[in-house]
Amino acid sequence: MLVIDGGVVTGPAGSSVVVSPIAANSVDCPTGGIRVTQLSDAGVTVVCNGAAGPQGPQGAIGATGPQGATGTSTVGQSLPVGDSHCPTGGSQFTTGSAVTYACNGAVGATGAAGPQGAPGPMGAQGQPGATGPIGATGAAGPAGAAGATGPAGSNSLWSVSGTSMTYSGGSIGIGTSTPGGKLQVVGPIRQGSETGTAESPVGGITYEGVVTRRVVSTSTTNGSIVARVDDLRIERDGTNGGLKAEWGATGNAILDVQGYAVKVNGTVVAINKSSLNQFSGGSYSVIADADNVVFLHVMFGNPYNAAHATDLTLMRSNYGGPNWIGVITSSFDQ
Repeated sequence: MLVIDGGVVTGPAGSSVVVSPIAANSVDCPTGGIRVTQLSDAGVTVVCNGAAGPQGPQGAIGATGPQGATGTSTVGQSLPVGDSHCPTGGSQFTTGSAVTYACNGAVGATGAAGPQGAPGPMGAQGQPGATGPIGATGAAGPAGAAGATGPAGSNSLWSVSGTSMTYSGGSIGIGTSTPGGKLQVVGPIRQGSETGTAESPVGGITYEGVVTRRVVSTSTTNGSIVARVDDLRIERDGTNGGLKAEWGATGNAILDVQGYAVKVNGTVVAINKSSLNQFSGGSYSVIADADNVVFLHVMFGNPYNAAHATDLTLMRSNYGGPNWIGVITSSFDQ
C-alpha cells in the first residue's frame, strides 16, 4: 500500500517502487505529475500536479547594483584606395591601442558581355548639319588640241636655233635686276651632281666655266679617285689617310701639285711637286697615312693654263678615320 503525505510517497516496508515523471498535456495528468509503480504487486499510483494558481503581486524593486567598469570604445574610419594597409580601400577600427583593418576585396574579373538587346525604336530626325568643307579639286581633264602657232614676236630678246638659244643684246641677271656683267647670279649655283667625283673625264676638252662639287670619299680602295684634271688624278692609296697623284703617259700638259697639309698635331707640311713626267706616266705620294694629316689644300694641273687646273680642299676627323670630305673647284669636269 502507498501513502502519499505532503508530496512524499511511502510504501509498505520492504517494498520497492519506481517513480517516473509525467509530461504536461498527457492523458493521465494534463498538468503533468509523477507515476509511482510498486514492484511487489505492480500497482501504479498517478499523482498529478495541481492547476496553476493566480499570479501573485509584483515584488519590490531590488537595490541598484554597483556600476560596472568603463568599457573600451571603438573608432572606425574609411581608408581610400591605395592605402598602404588596404590597397583596395576599406576601413580601420581602433580600440584602445589595438588597430584592426577590414580591406575591400579585389575587383573581380569583368564578366562576359551579355547578349545584345533588341534595337530600340528609331528616333526623330535631327536638324540638318552644317555644310561640309569643299572637297579636293578633281584631276585635271585631258589637254585640248594644240592651237595654231601665233605670229612671231617683234621684241624677242632670245634667238632659238634647234636646241640652242642665244642672247647678244645685253646682260642677264639671275636674282638681280641690275646685272653688273654679261651674267650675274645672286645666290648659290648648283651644277651637276654634288658628289660626281667618279664620273669619267672628257679628255681633250677645254672648259671655260668653273665646276664646283662636294667631295665625299669613304672608300680606302687603292686607286679610288678623289679629284682629277686632264689625266692627272688625286687617288686613295689603300690606307685611311694616304693620298697619291697618278697620271698616264699622254703628254698633253705640264703637271704640278702645289699646296700644304696640316697634321693632327698642328704641324704644317708643304706639298711641292713640279713638272711631273707626263710623257711616261707615274705616281707620286702626296701624303702618307703615317703623316696623320687632318687637312689638305692642293691645286694641281697645268700651272700655265687655267683651263687645266683643279683646286682641292679636304679634311677628315683627327681620330684618323677613313672618310675625307671637302670641295672641288675645277675647270675640268669631275
